[in-house]
Amino acid sequence: MREDDYHIILDDDSTSIMLESAILRLTLGNTIRLHSFGLPRKCIDFLANDIERGKQTRKFLFLDINMPDMSGWEVLASIQEMSDSVKSNLTVYMLSSSIDARDKERAARHPLVTGFIEKPLTIEKVQAIFEEKN
Repeated sequence: MREDDYHIILDDDSTSIMLESAILRLTLGNTIRLHSFGLPRKCIDFLANDIERGKQTRKFLFLDINMPDMSGWEVLASIQEMSDSVKSNLTVYMLSSSIDARDKERAARHPLVTGFIEKPLTIEKVQAIFEEKN
């Protein structure tokens, strides 16, 4: 993990965002750059505008699948349309309470998805992710 990394949570449930934020901070430290979004469009705009701000930093997106306005799959479709410089700096983990094997298989086949994490997010799951990245 680098100091300028961004950690992004996109989840429509405010309680989940609060818990996931706490787990990330407990595991990675209070000084991490953490952004959370309850609305998919705001997260998409943040990612799309990152290049315009000159911040081609590495980003880790924890993406909920089931949201009312836009599913996680639709968010991925929007990201897929972004520039290669956005996508090359983005690591996506699908984060869902879904135990549907089809969601896991679809995530495994998606070119932007690095992994599928069953909710709840835990310290152990975060440690496993970032131990792989180092």
